[in-house]
Amino acid sequence: MWVLRFRYKGRSLSVPMLRPHLTVGREEGADVRFLAPGVSRRHCQFFLEGEDRPRLHVRDLGSRLGILRGEEPLSEAELGEGDALTLGPVWVLVQKEPTLDWRTASGLPLTFPVQFGTDGPGGDAGDTLAPERERVPLDLLQASLEALAGDPAWGSRWQRLLGLDALEVTCEGPSGALCLWPGPWAEPPACASRTLTEGRQGLWRAAWLGGKPGAGSTLRALLYVLDLVRGRPGAGPVPGASAPAPSLRLVALDAVWETLERLALTDLPVLLLGQTGVGKEVLARAIHRAKFGQDAPFLVIHCAAIPEPLFESELFGIEPNTASGVTGRKGKLEEGNGGTILLDEVAEIPPSVQIKLLRVLEESTVSPVGSRKAVPLKVRWLSATNVDIHKAIAEGRFREDLYYRLKGAEVTIPPLKERIGSLPALVDLFLGQLEAEARRGLQGLSMGAYRAVMAYPWPGNIRELKMEIKRAYHLADQGGMIQVRHLSPALRAHGEGDPASAAGELDRSRRSAVAATIRDALTATSGNITLAAEHLGVTRQTLTKHLKDLSIDAKEFKSPSGA
Repeated sequence: MWVLRFRYKGRSLSVPMLRPHLTVGREEGADVRFLAPGVSRRHCQFFLEGEDRPRLHVRDLGSRLGILRGEEPLSEAELGEGDALTLGPVWVLVQKEPTLDWRTASGLPLTFPVQFGTDGPGGDAGDTLAPERERVPLDLLQASLEALAGDPAWGSRWQRLLGLDALEVTCEGPSGALCLWPGPWAEPPACASRTLTEGRQGLWRAAWLGGKPGAGSTLRALLYVLDLVRGRPGAGPVPGASAPAPSLRLVALDAVWETLERLALTDLPVLLLGQTGVGKEVLARAIHRAKFGQDAPFLVIHCAAIPEPLFESELFGIEPNTASGVTGRKGKLEEGNGGTILLDEVAEIPPSVQIKLLRVLEESTVSPVGSRKAVPLKVRWLSATNVDIHKAIAEGRFREDLYYRLKGAEVTIPPLKERIGSLPALVDLFLGQLEAEARRGLQGLSMGAYRAVMAYPWPGNIRELKMEIKRAYHLADQGGMIQVRHLSPALRAHGEGDPASAAGELDRSRRSAVAATIRDALTATSGNITLAAEHLGVTRQTLTKHLKDLSIDAKEFKSPSGA
């Protein structure tokens, strides 16, 4: 049976479709009457169509604030289980329940008309559904809760702890669907497991693939905790606190950091390779802090920004009176003495300077221009470039001996498009920094906005992502959430793409999980698509679409006797 779960000002009430038509509004003749500002006299009508399997529809009756499904305005539409609608200040969750004996919180049978939003006669301030009691593994629950203590990658930790292949967590309320942890899909596949939990902040929804026994029960318990911390893992910025410093862990480069962590406390030079904006300087600063802490100097030399005639004096310094009017000054290398020097865009160093820099590296001394005195130099050398260093060597633009001197260890940082799983942690980091500075009380990204963020290829990498989040943060309504309309046109174009096409971009492991589940169902039903669809809880049309997308032939699963 179709059930409409209404929520308004912290109260909720489930109303079954015991009639073919249910009218919602403020007028006395409404089947579900809301005495609430923002609900029109005749707001909308829910109705059933079909005899064997009635389908639920909704129709706007000319309301002032209309009907929204997420960010989509509806005039008339068919609804499915799990749909969440906004009727002004009221939101409605569409559910299916087999129970026929519906009662109010006072124990009386539910009758029409239902008056909601008051405590007077005919009103109901209670809830018709009792919470379920479930056993939750305490060890998993404890470890999962610890992930919320401040780790922006809490979703990844939940996945590992619960043995999930993919996870998505959202909270739906009157202002729309807030995405807390986005899944790697345009829409969760039909074979994904799901759980729904109602809390103070709205309806909490989780969808996942894979999982250990008890994962669903643990997730439901964790969603209650998320509701209590108001939907922001890590509890958000503390009032009066400064913006959090970027952490290497937050960049979600576990494999890269595992290598760098072993090298951080050594004196070995490290060459960081990767596209512009992937976070090379952030990683270099983390290496510096791991070895020296916060007190030792960390000097970044932007090699591409120094004019070639000034390069030598900028790096090595210059003695007074070396040329007319020269007062003399320390070079950048000497300024970084006792700490870390990062040669950013090292491949842009002029060939004439490369041989002198090589001598500095070999002798650990530096001589200012015009001086014969060598100054001892004790620094940790880091370098970075976004060009193909091996091609530069082959073309004679970079000395091979200098390359081997700088390349004590060579680490390539993958572009953001190859580590989309790091996006939630990065988005949370940037939002936390912005909130610490501006205090606008933003909740986060809507589901639609997160879909667009996850689908975009990010040619500018982390630097582009940071600027995009900053721009959208200041365009969004104070206290609200970042919606698709607040994103730049390039991201909106990706967010408005074909969902089926985007869903096909699931990575190989997720697609394998979906395919394995479908193959199990086809094996159990000897290749009968109709029975397999019922087994999976999807329509035959949906399963046929997945079979085509995954290139699975149902005929291969038919038993010899039924062939």
